[in-house]
Amino acid sequence: MIDRRLTNELTETLGTENVLLDPESRRKFAMDGLRPYRGYPALPQNGYMPDAVVTPTSTSKIRTVVALASRYETPLVAYGAGTGLMGGATAVRGGITINLSKMSRIIRIEPQDKIVHAEAGVILEKLNRELEKRDLILGHDPWTRPLATLGGAISTNSLGYVGGEYGSIGDQVLGLKVVLADGSILSTRPVSRSSTGLNLTKLFIGTEGCLGIIAEAWIRAFPKPLRQIIRGVKFPDFDTGWRAIVTLFNRGLRPAIMDFGEPAPHGPGAVLFLGYHGPNDKVRMEWKESLRVLRRFRAVTMPVSGAERFWKTRHNIAYRYAKAGKQMESASSTAPESRFDFLHVWLPVSKVLQFKRAAKEIMDSWQVEVVEYGLWGPELFSMAVACDGRNAAQRLYNAVDAALQLTQDLGGSMEYCHGVGLRLQNLMRSEHTQEGLTVMRKVKRALDPKGILNPGKLGLT
Repeated sequence: MIDRRLTNELTETLGTENVLLDPESRRKFAMDGLRPYRGYPALPQNGYMPDAVVTPTSTSKIRTVVALASRYETPLVAYGAGTGLMGGATAVRGGITINLSKMSRIIRIEPQDKIVHAEAGVILEKLNRELEKRDLILGHDPWTRPLATLGGAISTNSLGYVGGEYGSIGDQVLGLKVVLADGSILSTRPVSRSSTGLNLTKLFIGTEGCLGIIAEAWIRAFPKPLRQIIRGVKFPDFDTGWRAIVTLFNRGLRPAIMDFGEPAPHGPGAVLFLGYHGPNDKVRMEWKESLRVLRRFRAVTMPVSGAERFWKTRHNIAYRYAKAGKQMESASSTAPESRFDFLHVWLPVSKVLQFKRAAKEIMDSWQVEVVEYGLWGPELFSMAVACDGRNAAQRLYNAVDAALQLTQDLGGSMEYCHGVGLRLQNLMRSEHTQEGLTVMRKVKRALDPKGILNPGKLGLT
């Protein structure tokens, strides 16, 4: 429980409507995307309820909340839309959850500079719609775009469908306004290139609110492409398609969108969706040359309507996620019988097929089913896995961890788009070495000496 004096001061500052103390309201913030159906047996069935939920309406209000929490040495967790998949927004040590849903203003769009200044709680879909009115687009398009917030995406350094063209959200961030653990505000200069010492903006990208709470961001916008197309081809199997994709990239062909998977919902074989952005002639020639390469690997073109349907419905899973989340907010929800999890790993190109084979053996040894293999690039490999029966959660957890450790042993990284949060922190030492983790912990202690910012995450505390 948090100090009554603290809740009184919060209520006086923010208003009763912006300080939630009742269990029903707090339960809505007990979990993010790390849900009971995942392979994480340590997660309580009903998550981790914060002791209070506060909803600031400005950066200065966040500053006040953080300063009060620092005085009372109370844990703080920033919460965007709860779509993060690793437990990064859960209050594992109680305290205060800062709900950023009212921090949703688009402060300024500079079309000529192609710079957007917005608050951390703005929904990505809303931001993209406003940019399109000015013939610009957001260069970040995750499956959660209708729900996810800008601050949440930056906090996990998220990657989306158009990452082939625009990179991760971290590549697009120019500057940040961050509330530090003592209540002070750091504003970094919003520039794309600088040779002036430590890059403070990068310090807060991907660190999940453990070093500071992102309140505002300046990000790069991009010209709306003159033409955008999406096309699909099918290969006889994953390995053949992977070799075709590697050849494609070796020829210098880099589609804006690449989504490859097996098994596929379209029947036997492995399906590759490719998207191209740019002037008409460029798009036409890139697709023509890509198809010439892919056909050497027995690629069969799919109807354009199928590829367009994939693109049109790519965000539908977000709405299903939101619906499932509401059902799980019930205190009487029961543990699922089947468990499901996934891996999104970066591997050297030369190690991808070796990892695929070895990871399948690991899954088999724990009686875990591989549901799908996927790629978002020749180095960006994913697996969806499922498990049921006795000790399903523990078996799935053990299998996934073993595969992630194999990734590290092969010179790769255990996650490329969803962050670490609670789920992967046990592997941070093997990811970064003891020396690397020690440096990170020194940075954490320097910026957050009382350890109040998102404690229990990233292996930092």
